[in-house]
Amino acid sequence: MKKIIVSLVSMVLMLGLVETARAFSGSGSGTEEDSNVIASDIFIEFTGGGSGTEEDPYIITDVNELQEMQGGLNAWYELGNDVNAFDTVNWNAGQGFLPVGDSAHGFAGHFDGKGLTIEGLFINSGSSDYSGLFGVLSGATIKDATLVDPNIISGGSYTGSLVGYKSGGTIIGCSTYKPIVTSTGGYCGGLLGYQKGGSVINCRCYDARVSGLSSVGGLEGYNENGSINDSFADAIVTGSSSCGGLVGYWSYGNLTNSHTSGVVTGTNNVGGLVGFAYAMGNIIFSNCSSQASVTGSGDYCGGLVGRTYRYGGSITITDCHATGWVVGNNYVGGLSGYGGSLTWCYATGNVEGFERVGGLVGHTSGTNVSRSYSSGSIVDGARYVGGCVGYHESGSISRCFSTSDANVSEIDCGGFVGKSAAAITDCFATGKASGYNFVGGFAGETAGSANTANCYSVGQVLGTFNFGGFAGYNSGTCNACFWDLQTSGVGISACGTGKTTAEMMQLATFDPPWNSATIWGIDEAQTYPYLMELWPTCGDPWHPYPIGDLNYDCSVNLLDFAAFANHWLECTAPECD
Repeated sequence: MKKIIVSLVSMVLMLGLVETARAFSGSGSGTEEDSNVIASDIFIEFTGGGSGTEEDPYIITDVNELQEMQGGLNAWYELGNDVNAFDTVNWNAGQGFLPVGDSAHGFAGHFDGKGLTIEGLFINSGSSDYSGLFGVLSGATIKDATLVDPNIISGGSYTGSLVGYKSGGTIIGCSTYKPIVTSTGGYCGGLLGYQKGGSVINCRCYDARVSGLSSVGGLEGYNENGSINDSFADAIVTGSSSCGGLVGYWSYGNLTNSHTSGVVTGTNNVGGLVGFAYAMGNIIFSNCSSQASVTGSGDYCGGLVGRTYRYGGSITITDCHATGWVVGNNYVGGLSGYGGSLTWCYATGNVEGFERVGGLVGHTSGTNVSRSYSSGSIVDGARYVGGCVGYHESGSISRCFSTSDANVSEIDCGGFVGKSAAAITDCFATGKASGYNFVGGFAGETAGSANTANCYSVGQVLGTFNFGGFAGYNSGTCNACFWDLQTSGVGISACGTGKTTAEMMQLATFDPPWNSATIWGIDEAQTYPYLMELWPTCGDPWHPYPIGDLNYDCSVNLLDFAAFANHWLECTAPECD
């Protein structure tokens, strides 16, 4: 017989208990008013096979043995088969399954789910913290665990379907399907509530419903100096502050190759991937994306990140994109509501807000944006609205473009930037700009230390006061900038030079001083200038695919004949559907 002494034990397991119900041996009724008092120094026996070592792990075959992990927090466990946990809704006077590990004694062992499922787990922890299959992990490894239809209810903090709180260690290859995670506290995630150090790798959260107060995420609520790699969440996330499709609040650490879809709703700091990124150390988001729609009733809302803030560190976002619709109040962006250094990023969703609203970024401050673009149909707001950036306060923007239309009801609207007070070089805008005051095809207003160089716009401009083909108002510097007199419908501008459409398609108009060797390209008499690093040479509106290019690789060869032969007998008529 294997007997393990534990300092905090959640219940007494005895041979001969009626059916599978778990009787609590301490005092109390288990209600919120009369909480169970957990006895100490009680023997718990694991009733399954194995010896709990790495070479001979305990084998869990039913939900009772799953609960028995509480008696061996340093042991090795494996699932031996799928586990039906639906009866846990009847356990412990409505509390259900009691989380394995707590703040005093976290689970520090090894759990391998072997890709098998635990279905129907129910936890209702009342006002207690640390809710999940594992309440607290202390350097543990959780591998290939799969939860199906878990229902986790908590009136406290640190809540997730798999783990409430994780300190160090690794969660790898884990998934949860249709989790319902509900908390009236903070740090709430579809899979994991709070991660302090360690890593989450290749984890998934599908069709999740996650709601909490603050730091609420589709996969993870709060990340402190941990990392997430190769992970995904499809979730409906609801909370107040710091809500994200993947992670609600990101303190520092790296997030790579991770993606989201679904709906994220909150008040402030709401993002399709991350709600709030607070850089106490260096943060890198790379190769991440979000298809989630984002709605915030307050400020700082973004298709990828709601808000970034640097406190002794840096925030770099590279090779990331967002495609969802974004709605907020102030500081609203298709990719980022506020800040972040962006490279090789793009946003394609519509954006709506009140002030500092941009198709890519709502507000930039001390950061650099380069080789990025926005292409959503509409960017709407009242003040400081730009097809790419709403308000460019400081830092630099280079080699970017926007095709989005921008509209304001009050002041400062630009096809590229609403208001700029810093450097913008080698950028262009093709979308329409319309508004009341300070309206420009490229910039609504350039002020103070703004330095705009080697830029152009071609979109229609509609304004009432202080409007111009390139800029509505300018008190900064403007060098080698141009706008299309014909497509804009405007013959005046606060800065820049107006040219006909034909002239705008001639290299001689721009070079010199523009760099046509490495930055800008142009198809003489056919296209406006384009950024060679960003603009494809085939398949865009100015460079259609060649006739006969059936596989869309920008060339016509035997591969296209093979594609034709493959679909030779395919019926494409409506009646074939």
